[in-house]
Amino acid sequence: CPVKDCEKSFTTRVNLEGHLRSHTGEKPFTCAKGCGRRFARRSDCVRHLATHGLGHAHVCPVCNRHYTRRDAALKHLAGR
Repeated sequence: CPVKDCEKSFTTRVNLEGHLRSHTGEKPFTCAKGCGRRFARRSDCVRHLATHGLGHAHVCPVCNRHYTRRDAALKHLAGR
Protein backbone atom coordinates (compact mmCIF):
# COMPACT_ATOMS: atom_id res chain seq x y z
CA CYS A 1 0.00 0.00 0.00
CA PRO A 2 1.48 3.36 -0.99
CA VAL A 3 -0.28 5.24 1.83
CA LYS A 4 2.16 6.56 4.43
CA ASP A 5 2.34 4.42 7.60
CA CYS A 6 0.21 1.66 6.05
CA GLU A 7 2.44 -1.36 5.71
CA LYS A 8 -0.04 -3.78 4.15
CA SER A 9 0.89 -5.64 0.99
CA PHE A 10 -1.22 -7.53 -1.52
CA THR A 11 -0.59 -10.21 -4.08
CA THR A 12 -3.19 -8.95 -6.56
CA ARG A 13 -4.04 -5.53 -7.97
CA VAL A 14 -7.74 -6.09 -7.24
CA ASN A 15 -7.07 -6.66 -3.55
CA LEU A 16 -4.86 -3.56 -3.38
CA GLU A 17 -7.56 -1.48 -5.07
CA GLY A 18 -10.16 -2.69 -2.59
CA HIS A 19 -7.84 -1.89 0.29
CA LEU A 20 -7.10 1.61 -1.03
CA ARG A 21 -10.81 2.35 -0.84
CA SER A 22 -10.60 1.80 2.92
CA HIS A 23 -8.36 4.88 2.99
CA THR A 24 -10.55 7.01 0.71
CA GLY A 25 -14.00 5.85 1.84
CA GLU A 26 -15.05 5.20 -1.76
CA LYS A 27 -17.85 2.64 -2.11
CA PRO A 28 -18.52 2.12 -5.82
CA PHE A 29 -20.53 -1.12 -5.57
CA THR A 30 -24.25 -0.67 -4.87
CA CYS A 31 -26.77 -3.35 -3.90
CA ALA A 32 -28.71 -4.35 -7.02
CA LYS A 33 -31.80 -5.11 -4.92
CA GLY A 34 -32.31 -1.41 -4.24
CA CYS A 35 -31.75 -1.37 -0.47
CA GLY A 36 -29.19 1.42 -0.82
CA ARG A 37 -26.22 -0.37 0.74
CA ARG A 38 -22.86 0.45 -0.84
CA PHE A 39 -19.57 -1.45 -0.66
CA ALA A 40 -15.88 -0.82 -1.25
CA ARG A 41 -15.32 -4.39 -2.49
CA ARG A 42 -17.31 -6.28 -5.10
CA SER A 43 -17.05 -9.49 -3.06
CA ASP A 44 -18.73 -7.81 -0.08
CA CYS A 45 -21.53 -6.61 -2.34
CA VAL A 46 -22.04 -10.10 -3.77
CA ARG A 47 -22.11 -11.60 -0.25
CA HIS A 48 -24.67 -8.98 0.79
CA LEU A 49 -26.89 -9.70 -2.22
CA ALA A 50 -27.23 -13.30 -1.08
CA THR A 51 -28.81 -12.09 2.18
CA HIS A 52 -31.84 -10.68 0.35
CA GLY A 53 -33.18 -14.14 -0.39
CA LEU A 54 -32.43 -15.75 2.97
CA GLY A 55 -34.68 -13.97 5.40
CA HIS A 56 -33.47 -14.09 9.00
CA ALA A 57 -32.50 -17.75 9.12
CA HIS A 58 -30.00 -17.56 12.01
CA VAL A 59 -31.25 -16.82 15.53
CA CYS A 60 -29.20 -16.23 18.68
CA PRO A 61 -30.28 -18.85 21.26
CA VAL A 62 -29.50 -16.42 24.10
CA CYS A 63 -31.25 -13.17 23.11
CA ASN A 64 -33.37 -14.28 20.11
CA ARG A 65 -31.76 -11.71 17.79
CA HIS A 66 -32.11 -12.64 14.11
CA TYR A 67 -29.36 -12.61 11.47
CA THR A 68 -29.37 -13.22 7.73
CA ARG A 69 -25.79 -14.53 7.72
CA ARG A 70 -24.45 -17.41 9.77
CA ASP A 71 -21.05 -15.77 10.29
CA ALA A 72 -22.71 -12.65 11.76
CA ALA A 73 -24.76 -14.77 14.16
CA LEU A 74 -21.66 -16.69 15.27
CA LYS A 75 -19.69 -13.48 15.76
CA HIS A 76 -22.53 -12.07 17.87
CA LEU A 77 -22.71 -15.22 19.96
CA ALA A 78 -18.93 -15.29 20.51
CA GLY A 79 -19.06 -11.72 21.83
CA ARG A 80 -21.69 -12.50 24.46
